[in-house]
Amino acid sequence: MRMNAPLTRGWRGTVMIGAAATALTALRLPPRVWDSLYYEDGWLFLGQWRAMGASSIVEGYGGYLHTIPRLASGVVHALPVTWWGVATTAMACLLPGMICAALWVVSARLVSRPAARAAVSLVPALTPSTGDQVVGNLNCFHIYCLVLLSVMACSPPDGAGAGRSGEANARRAAGWIARALAVVLLVTTEIQAVVLAPVIAWLALRRLWRIPLVVGWVLGIVAQLATMMVSPRPGGYEEVVDGLGPVARGLLINTALTPITSDRWVVARVVEDTGWAGLGLGMAALTGVCLWAARAGGSAAGRSRPSEIERLAPIIWLVLAVVLWIMSCLLNGGGFVDGRGVPLPWRWGVAGSMLVTIAVLVAVDRWAARRARRRAARAALAVLAVIAVGIVMAGFHAPLPIRIGQEPWSQAVRRAGAEGCADPAAATVNIPQWPTRRVVVACERIRR
Repeated sequence: MRMNAPLTRGWRGTVMIGAAATALTALRLPPRVWDSLYYEDGWLFLGQWRAMGASSIVEGYGGYLHTIPRLASGVVHALPVTWWGVATTAMACLLPGMICAALWVVSARLVSRPAARAAVSLVPALTPSTGDQVVGNLNCFHIYCLVLLSVMACSPPDGAGAGRSGEANARRAAGWIARALAVVLLVTTEIQAVVLAPVIAWLALRRLWRIPLVVGWVLGIVAQLATMMVSPRPGGYEEVVDGLGPVARGLLINTALTPITSDRWVVARVVEDTGWAGLGLGMAALTGVCLWAARAGGSAAGRSRPSEIERLAPIIWLVLAVVLWIMSCLLNGGGFVDGRGVPLPWRWGVAGSMLVTIAVLVAVDRWAARRARRRAARAALAVLAVIAVGIVMAGFHAPLPIRIGQEPWSQAVRRAGAEGCADPAAATVNIPQWPTRRVVVACERIRR
């Protein structure tokens, strides 16, 4: 199938998707949270850059590495202190944009139409599931990394390339190294990439063990496991509710419902109106769609015979969504619920929610490829497109309820500087960072 040339050839499509995703992510944020630091973005990432410098990049926290957020915080730390809030938020918009651009590249083998490929690529920027906690901060960026790694694992590159000229082989080797290093960065940002072990083993058994994804994954996981040994993970949360029921109900909400909305009030209303049986039917429908898509297979970019792992990708992503939620609840002692006992949309389910959304989009693309010439199919696609736009518009503005209410970072810096750094002998000042802890900043930086 001939693809849309302006969008799919060369680097232009990648840049367009990345720029669009960055802008859309920024537009989703309430203006009042732009000049703010959220949890580990301030007291940990920026604070340790002050205390440890570049060595903080390899410092473990909570049992694992956070390589990309720490690198981004190093860039922010070099700027004036009053800029840190806005600069961190800007980084938190740019990095998901880069994830979307990478999805545009790797999804070429999974879908056959430019519109479907663009939709898959923009899921991290547009999904309502990120609106409660994840969008607009660096400490949750690892979730985006896991989504990209999961899609990459189901779209391995061809192993062709033998017999090329020396110059071409050198370029290919350089590209191989760059891709492997990119995977190392992603894996050393997200310890949960360990759940991809069965997929990586499958690729190795299929004699694809030398591809950059496999090598980078192994190196990254070794680094994460070594960090875990010297930086033990803390215990679970006191506020969680354990038990099979809350975990199972949380799975239904964070897999079947958060692809549509992450608004806590809407979630509670849907549960009240449909009951858990209604959400169970939604989960069953998702499973049916993924099973059909795996059975139907598909081809992209003119390829008539997709690999087995590409064909099974929707099922793999659905299984990953379930495993990620259950694993997170087990490791943290349970799930979070509201005052009425309804599980909350929570960041532990966001990666799975995005993967389920991508699985549905791939299924729609495969269905359309089999029925493209039927008038009823075209009408159905138009209806689905309208529904998708409605979902995106309804969940576009991120509520971010736990970030509302803090003093703008730049104002907090000026006030703390005037009060805490007035004494010439003062070396540091503690700047409050809502909703928790304080950021230690050198007075010398504030006086500049």
